[in-house]
Amino acid sequence: MVWLRRSLSSSLILTVVVIAIFAIFFSGFGIAASRVQGTVSTADAIGSSFTYRGQLQSADGPVSTTCDFQFELWDAESDGAQIGATQSINSVAVQEGLFAVTLNGGGEFGPNAFSGAARWLEISVRCPQDALFTILAPRQALTASPYAITSASANGLRGHPVGDAQPAEGQVLGWDGTQWLPQTLPTDIATTALLEGSITTARPGELWVGPLVTVTTTVSQRITMSASVSVATLSDTATLLLLLCYLPEGSSQGAAAQFIQEVEVSPSQSLLPAATTITPGPGTWLVGICLQNTDNTGAQQLELRNNGFVHGWVMVTN
Repeated sequence: MVWLRRSLSSSLILTVVVIAIFAIFFSGFGIAASRVQGTVSTADAIGSSFTYRGQLQSADGPVSTTCDFQFELWDAESDGAQIGATQSINSVAVQEGLFAVTLNGGGEFGPNAFSGAARWLEISVRCPQDALFTILAPRQALTASPYAITSASANGLRGHPVGDAQPAEGQVLGWDGTQWLPQTLPTDIATTALLEGSITTARPGELWVGPLVTVTTTVSQRITMSASVSVATLSDTATLLLLLCYLPEGSSQGAAAQFIQEVEVSPSQSLLPAATTITPGPGTWLVGICLQNTDNTGAQQLELRNNGFVHGWVMVTN
């Protein structure tokens, strides 16, 4: 839990408790799960709302009264544009300083409020001794909670559409280049390996590499990879090439690469789908995700945040 303190003109102190909701993405198989103070199994059970908890104190200790609150969603920590409408919640019971409210239950913040871009919550409060609402500054960055709801929704996986076809028993969701669709796993699987780990710098400003797995193929076997890549730049927005890189084990030569897609990466964390198939020929290979900056003029200036990661799988089929 993260505790943030805010000062009020009425000498009250608001301590905000943000309950993190952890979303686990296995998007190679199109599976998303979330947990909110218990078990929630479907998107219908979650809806579009999330819970906001706080603690209100005065100089004498915890407050026990009834206060009015206003909540606004913004796209920047200061200035910026408001997302959706202001949600007003009146007569909120504060008992021993503790209170809880449900936000966005009626979709006040709009259908695309939590599409993956950074969001901030601006809070105003008015208690019986206050004539006007007081805006608490600075705005509070929203992290896991609303985005866990987005990941569990049926209309997309992190902003990418899911097809309408109903999956049959044993099928999984796979990326076909434009949307997630039910797919039957091949019955001629020779090898499978989990592709999971951090993205690290290979050549500063130019090339970044995700986790690598080792697989062996015969002359006609194929390597299929499906993964989600979470990445953000440190400052500037950049256009990068998302690649499947493969290198013969023990080789000192450069890796070969299969183009997947051209992506735009910004300081806001993006989750990118990546799927492709190659037939590399016989050998033992190191296989993984690469991101390449093709803008040589700005190569040395571009940096990625150190919290990038890859979740997915690699499969060898006959």
